Amino acid sequence: MRSSKSRKVFRVISDGKAAPQRIAEQIKKAIFEGKIKPGQKLPSEMEFCEMFNTSRVTVRDALLMLKNAGLIYVKRGAGGGTFVAEDLNEDRLTFLLTDFIKWKNISIVDVMQTRKIVEPEIAYMAAINATESDIRNIWEAVDELERFFRTKVRFRASDENFHKTLAEAVKNPLLALFQASIIDILFRFLSTVTWTEEHKKRIIHFHKEIARKVEKKDPEGAKKAMEEHLRDMEDILSSVCKEQQLSLKDA
Repeated sequence: MRSSKSRKVFRVISDGKAAPQRIAEQIKKAIFEGKIKPGQKLPSEMEFCEMFNTSRVTVRDALLMLKNAGLIYVKRGAGGGTFVAEDLNEDRLTFLLTDFIKWKNISIVDVMQTRKIVEPEIAYMAAINATESDIRNIWEAVDELERFFRTKVRFRASDENFHKTLAEAVKNPLLALFQASIIDILFRFLSTVTWTEEHKKRIIHFHKEIARKVEKKDPEGAKKAMEEHLRDMEDILSSVCKEQQLSLKDA
């Protein structure tokens, strides 16, 4: 990418507390939109400094974030420099898709509506395609919910893991990738929500019911159980948001 073209892609931000993060997000967005291609060499640190009107330390911090995320790599020696990763795996693609959803200002209401369309079908297909190993993993995710019942962060992580594990049992990598991104967005919002013990018991109840139907190879039953779970979650979220003065539309 030549410097003149790069200037059209990136916006000046100047130094500040969140400057590295803002630079990293601009570069990630350019990668996602195809303005920077896999394997393409990035501008030098000094060129980035001029483009963003920031210090070299700020640029280095931003590039380190991208390197740690596996989106770029550094090549030493002749022909070296900083390059966009050529092998964007599922974790990196989920990372990018999650950011894409955020940039498009998609709300939690949009995410929940999408879940109501997608997740019952995931449960249906999981009941058809799940192997014995998948079923063990699904039950392990349920067991984690009970084990971490009184731990807010770990209970939420176990809840998230259940839905991702169920999607993986479908044996459709694209669907699993999409589901992982949707769940990541939802659970970012849920990190601001506090469940009561009754809420947690209801979540565990429906997860167990879904797991039972998948184990019995009952696709219609699994689909129905997921539909009931999502309706119940809507009721819970609506109630909790009113009590805790949170807005679903603005999330």
